[in-house]
Amino acid sequence: MRQYAFPAHSISYIGQSAYRTIISKSRAVSIRDMPWVPVFWHNVGGKYVFTCPLGGDDFEVTARIRQPQPADGQEQVSWGRPYDFRQLLHEYDEFCPPVRAVVQLAAESDPGTQEFALFAGPRLDAVVANGAVALIGDAAHPLSGAFGAGAGFALEDCHALRRCVEWAWTQENPLPLGDGLALFDSVRSSHYRRLYSVLDKMKGMNAALLQEGLDIDSEIEERVRRAEDERWMYHYKVDEAVDELLQGSSHYSQRR
Repeated sequence: MRQYAFPAHSISYIGQSAYRTIISKSRAVSIRDMPWVPVFWHNVGGKYVFTCPLGGDDFEVTARIRQPQPADGQEQVSWGRPYDFRQLLHEYDEFCPPVRAVVQLAAESDPGTQEFALFAGPRLDAVVANGAVALIGDAAHPLSGAFGAGAGFALEDCHALRRCVEWAWTQENPLPLGDGLALFDSVRSSHYRRLYSVLDKMKGMNAALLQEGLDIDSEIEERVRRAEDERWMYHYKVDEAVDELLQGSSHYSQRR
């Protein structure tokens, strides 16, 4: 859909892949010091492990690591395909004991692991095309899982789209669909512009840290400290953002 709406836009493999699997909670609970909340276990070089208890007996384990193009020439793809997680175990030897234990369990869960090559592209100047097509979810933000909140962004898109289209259609004199989509574009394009600015800041931070030559523990500590002010997206409230936008609209003000 993104390619149809904006044919000049393109995405490419960023050199990293994510490996996701589900293990049993009954096994994960045996790991000493394993937090029972969503946790990103950070390292350097773009490497991390994400652990999260889900519903039922499911416990998610996702590992992200830099992976070049396969030597066998196999094409990188964004959809999940089976992967033998045991090939990656050595990459996590320097992590703390809970992470080493949980990735070991993940390796034992095979063939449940799926590989997802990560693709990304530049920010779209708009998420609406031709006054009639609105992009939501991954189509609107080719961010390669940069914030671990893609599903949340998609739900925010849906809420904003419904509210803006509903507003246009429920005026005393109903407005064209394009008016509602223009409002949707206003609230979501500005949001994604702000998210991309965070990525730019992180890129600069990474370059600075490489020059500082810190030991691994100090570098991770600095990464966390310097990113402290860039967590706003996890507290963003799309309903309040849409309310503010509509309250600033002359049509909305007249209706109120």
